[in-house]
Amino acid sequence: MGAFARNKVAASKQFPLHELIALVKREYGIKSLDDLLRRHLDLALNIAHGGITLDRNPEDLQRDHVFPKSQLEKQGYPYEVVNHYANFHFLRGVDNLNKLDKPPDDWFKNPGRDVSPYSDRDLDERLLTWDDLQPGHFKSMIDKRGQEAVQLFGIEEAEFDALLADNQPQR
Repeated sequence: MGAFARNKVAASKQFPLHELIALVKREYGIKSLDDLLRRHLDLALNIAHGGITLDRNPEDLQRDHVFPKSQLEKQGYPYEVVNHYANFHFLRGVDNLNKLDKPPDDWFKNPGRDVSPYSDRDLDERLLTWDDLQPGHFKSMIDKRGQEAVQLFGIEEAEFDALLADNQPQR
């Protein structure tokens, strides 16, 4: 997936959807868009972020839970919901060390000493809003952000799933 993101997605003016479908059908037996995004968090995050360019230093990026894993587990959310692709974003490693289990409505406003608060644009690049980050909005954030990530493909989820169906020819 890393090579696909670097070689195909980054070099393309339009998302290479049919090449992605052929790859995941052949290599992984993926049969739905949700399966694909759950299996490949880095792919899902590259799609959601429009390709990784943060600080021109993608090697120092880490996957981070938007809503902290420890807090969600204490609230009784199951593993598959806590670790849903829509609850992740890429974050610089140094910023992730400052985050710990701070709630997102606080952390995005105060990400650390000598670090500027996130702007509306920063959140928009992550398919997030300030409302998404409020206490009690985890489930709605997951639903909304998951739908927005799917829309970035330019087709409906049902259409994508039909392309992944075994009876569809690969292009």
